[in-house]
Amino acid sequence: MMNYRHEIDGLRAIAVIPVILFHAGLPHFGGGFIGVDVFFVVSGYLITSILVRHITDGSFSVANFYERRARRILPALSLVMFVSVLLSWFVLLASDMKEFSQSLVSISLLSPNVLFWLQTDYFSSAAEMKPLLHTWSLGVEEQFYLFWPLVILFVWNFRSRHRGLVLFALGLISFFAMEYVRTKSTSLAFYHFPTRAWELIIGALAALFLHSKREPVSSDITANTMAIFGLLLILFSVIWLDKDSGYPGIWTLLPTLGTLLVIIFSRPNTSVTRFLSQPWLVTVGLMSYSAYLWHQPIFAFARQQKRTGKNHGKNQLQLAKLSLSSMSLLAKMRDHLNLTFDHQKSSKLALFEKKKDFINEMKSLSLKQSLGNDNKAISIQEAESLEPAISNLTKQYAGAIYSESDEVGDTLLFCKELKDWLIKNGTDFHFETQVIELMKKNSKCYGINTNKGFFETENVIVCAGSLTEKIVKSPSPITSARGYSLTLPKGSVDLDVSLTLSDQRVLFTKLGEKIRVTGFADLFCKEVDDDKRIQELMDIAQDVAPELADYDSSKIDSWSGDRPLTPSSIPFIGPSKTEGVFINSGHGFYGWTLSFASGKIISNYF
Repeated sequence: MMNYRHEIDGLRAIAVIPVILFHAGLPHFGGGFIGVDVFFVVSGYLITSILVRHITDGSFSVANFYERRARRILPALSLVMFVSVLLSWFVLLASDMKEFSQSLVSISLLSPNVLFWLQTDYFSSAAEMKPLLHTWSLGVEEQFYLFWPLVILFVWNFRSRHRGLVLFALGLISFFAMEYVRTKSTSLAFYHFPTRAWELIIGALAALFLHSKREPVSSDITANTMAIFGLLLILFSVIWLDKDSGYPGIWTLLPTLGTLLVIIFSRPNTSVTRFLSQPWLVTVGLMSYSAYLWHQPIFAFARQQKRTGKNHGKNQLQLAKLSLSSMSLLAKMRDHLNLTFDHQKSSKLALFEKKKDFINEMKSLSLKQSLGNDNKAISIQEAESLEPAISNLTKQYAGAIYSESDEVGDTLLFCKELKDWLIKNGTDFHFETQVIELMKKNSKCYGINTNKGFFETENVIVCAGSLTEKIVKSPSPITSARGYSLTLPKGSVDLDVSLTLSDQRVLFTKLGEKIRVTGFADLFCKEVDDDKRIQELMDIAQDVAPELADYDSSKIDSWSGDRPLTPSSIPFIGPSKTEGVFINSGHGFYGWTLSFASGKIISNYF
C-alpha cells in the first residue's frame, strides 16, 4: 500500500493558493496560473502510483479505476455546476447565457478545454467573466484518466528498466508537440491535452522511479538541497512569470521540474517536508480541489454582477446619449447633403412574451425618458390598436414598449449615396485594397503598407470591427458577434412600425415595399454555418409572423457578418497607444445608430 505523504497535500496547497490569487487579480502573483502545472505533475504521480500498486498486487481493474475517479471528481463538480446554473439566471446577461450553456455541455462531455480554446484566450479580459473557465484543466486531467491505465498496462509488458524510457519518449513527443503548436497558436498549445500530457508524464516518471527504488536515492543533505531548490523553482515561477511569458513553453519546465524535485527528494527528515507538512498547509491541500472548483465561479459572477449592476446603468446612459446625438446629426446630414436612402419616420414596438422580461425593461424606462426618449410601456391591447398587424402573430405577449419617434433607412443605400457625394467633392477611395501593416517609428505612425503600395500619412482611423486588434497590433477589448439578416418582399399584412420580438430575438423593419428581418448573435464563434443560421432565422420569422413577409419569394436577399463588440457595449472611440492611430469600433448591434455621433467624436481629435 502506498504510504500517505503529508507533504504532497502541502504541495497541493502551494499550487492552489497562487491560482486563486492570480484569478483574484492580486499584484505579485502574475505567474499564479503555474499552480495548474503543479497540479498536473502531482496528478500524474498519484494516479500512476495507484495504477502501479494495483497492477503489482494483481487487484487492478479498469472499471474500478474509472469508478473511483468518477466518485472523486463528479459530486463536487456537479454541485458547482448546479449552483452556477442558479446564479446565472440572476447575474448573466441574455447574450452570455448561450456561452455558459455551452460550457455546461462541454464539461459533461469531458471537453471544456476544447470549448474554451474555441471561445477565448485564457489570459484575455473576456476570460475573467467566464464562471467555468477553470474547468479546462479538469478536461485535460479527465482525458488523461481515460487512457492512462491502458498506457501503463502496455508499458508494464516491457522490462522494468525500459518502462521509464517508454514514458520518457511519450513525454518528449508531447513536449516537442507543444513547442511546435505554440508557434502556430499559443492558445491551442495552452488548452489541449496532447500538448500538456508531458506535464502529467513527469509525475508518472516520478512514480515509476520511486517504485523501483527500495533505498534512498541520495544522502539527506543532497535530498534536502534538491527539495529546497524544487520548491524555490515553483515560488520563483509564481513571482517572475506572467501572462506575457509565452505560456506554455520552455518556462513551463520551471514549475514542473520543481514539482518533480519536491516529490522525489522530500523525505521525513528534510526541511521541505517539515514545511509542507504543517497542519494548515495540509488542511488547505486536502481542500484544494473544492477551493479550485469554487473560486472561479465566485470571482466571475462577482465581476458579472458588477458589470450588469453598478455599471449597467452608466453604460446604458452613455449609449442613450450617443444614440440621441446620432439621430440629430443624421437629420442634419440628410438635409444638408440631400440624401434619401429610403429614409422614413417610423414608430417602433418591442413585444415581450415573458412578463418578467417586460417588467425588467420597464425599470430602465425612466433613464431613457430622462434623456428625452419617448419610450413608454403599454399593454398588448394598446399595442394592437397602434399596430393591427401584431394580432396576426402566433405567440401571446405580456406587454410592449412603444416609441413614436424612430427612424429607419437602408444603410447600404446610405453608404452608396454618401460615397457618391464624397467622390464628387474630392475624396479618394481605394476599394479592394488590403491593409498589410501600419508603419510605425518610435511609436508614431508614418504610413500604411497595402497590397497596392505604400500610402504616407500621419493619421489613420481604424474602423475595422473585430479585425481592429490585428491591424493595430496591440491588445483590444473588441471581439465579434456573428449577425444575420433577410430582406424579403412584404407579405399580405402591412407593417407600419419597426417590430422587435424580444423572446425570439428577431426584428422586423419595413423598408419601402420590403421587410428586413434581423436576428441572432453568435458570440466568439470561430466557425459558424451561415446558411444554417439564415435558414433558422427564416424558420423562426415565418413561425411567429407568417403574414408579415413573403417567405416563398424568389427575391430574398440574405446577409451575415461580424459585429464588433466590447465587454461593456460601449464603443472604443479615440486614440490608440500609437501616435497618429485612432480607433472607431466596437459598436456591436448599434453601428448604424451610433455611427454619426462616433464620427463627430473622432473628428474632434483633428
